[in-house]
Amino acid sequence: MPFEDKDHYNRMHLGELQSANQAELDRLAKEHPGWTDGQPDTPNPSSPGFHEWKTQWDNANKTRQGYEQVQRALESPDGLQRYLGVIDDQGHAAVSINNPDTATRNGTFVPGTGQDLSRLEFSTSKSEAMLQATLEADRNLKVEDVSMTTWMGYDRPMSILTDAPSPSFAHDGAAALDDFQAGMRASHDLAAGPSVNTVIGHSYGSTLVGAAGLDGHLDANNVVAVGSPGILADHATDLSLAPGANVFASRAENDLIGVATYATLGPDPMGAGFGAIPFEAAPGAAGPFGTPTIDAHSSYWSPSNPALLNMGRIIAGRTDVTPPTFTP
Repeated sequence: MPFEDKDHYNRMHLGELQSANQAELDRLAKEHPGWTDGQPDTPNPSSPGFHEWKTQWDNANKTRQGYEQVQRALESPDGLQRYLGVIDDQGHAAVSINNPDTATRNGTFVPGTGQDLSRLEFSTSKSEAMLQATLEADRNLKVEDVSMTTWMGYDRPMSILTDAPSPSFAHDGAAALDDFQAGMRASHDLAAGPSVNTVIGHSYGSTLVGAAGLDGHLDANNVVAVGSPGILADHATDLSLAPGANVFASRAENDLIGVATYATLGPDPMGAGFGAIPFEAAPGAAGPFGTPTIDAHSSYWSPSNPALLNMGRIIAGRTDVTPPTFTP
């Protein structure tokens, strides 16, 4: 289905989902008007049913916040059209900047652990930065030639400690990414011929991307693993990708994720024997005595970071990335 049609019907569905969510909030508020401030309306904090009601109330409000984030992501303050490619009541969404069907360079960004829809803006801002970096990497590209999609079409792990070490989230969501990329290829080829399609996974998002290439076929000309704990594959050539595809990897020297590689999610994609093309990233902030930090883990999209510049080159279809300045 063309993205213009997806956008039309998904925007309608978003309105339906918001109405259903508001009805649920109204029902819960009517049940216990005195509990909507988060406190039971009796002196006893163990009022019968309070904790069950509070869980439902909090979940419904979190869902409302997610839908509001999607609605906000569809606005176009920069004048570039947004397209809603995925939306459902399970916390899944995909928002594209510019039309993937007519762009000659398509990027799909897959966020990782802890990124629910209520935090969508933190991921869409990264997609906006990558679109600009792509235009800077190839000055012959017009703005409408580049499309960036923030894809949150899988159940992301929410806990770093209990969820993120498990490959199950990646395997469970792999087919959805395969289907999305295959659909993007099919509707684009029909409209405007082949495009250069790049899939960028950050953190656990790279693990999902790896599972998509292992468990099925991921239709991508480039795969990029950024700040990756592992992509489940033993070697880059294990991934089923478009013919002639390249696999790239980058990690900040002070990224805390480095301690998780070679654990439960596969070898380090930056490793010399993995077969990916490594590229430079700024080292990121270090902690006391040079210890790695979580701040470095999210630093790849900072302005002038070599990682952002290199991702722009890759999405533009270039392979001349700058090499890393440290050996993992």
